[in-house]
Amino acid sequence: YNTFPKRILIERSVAALSPSIAFLFYVIRGEVEMICVYAKPIEAGQRSRNLRMDGRFRPMAIQNSDCEVLKEFHLSEANRRRCLEVAQKIGRQFRFVRIDLLIGDDERIYLNEVTLTPGAGVPLEDKDLDLHLGSLWPGTWFFEPALLPGPASAGGVSEHDPRD
Repeated sequence: YNTFPKRILIERSVAALSPSIAFLFYVIRGEVEMICVYAKPIEAGQRSRNLRMDGRFRPMAIQNSDCEVLKEFHLSEANRRRCLEVAQKIGRQFRFVRIDLLIGDDERIYLNEVTLTPGAGVPLEDKDLDLHLGSLWPGTWFFEPALLPGPASAGGVSEHDPRD
């Protein structure tokens, strides 16, 4: 971000709900594999609330232990279908991406964020869910510790291709 000029950007709120609800679509291979419905806390000391669902809006067994489970949210069936279409259309050009959408008071869909490194690249707190989503990512392989570049490697790049 240090290459962008510093500016103040003021946007109008698209949703009067407080807190607003964000729909986070984890798109792998062009398919929505996980959806998080996320409500940010509005007061200091409050915990975030979210609900993890599969790509068909069905609650998953594994929920985020760092947040309260979001008990209810409103999203019409038409907007569910449209959100999936939007997330897949944007996401199909990436191997993995998280597409964040908001639904405005006017029931229109607004793009909030496109990120290739959700959570700043920190693994999900649930190892089994992290491994499951990782297994869906095409072209992935697991590195053996001996294959990872060490301090002696030139430019931090390993000469061994772990796919061999």
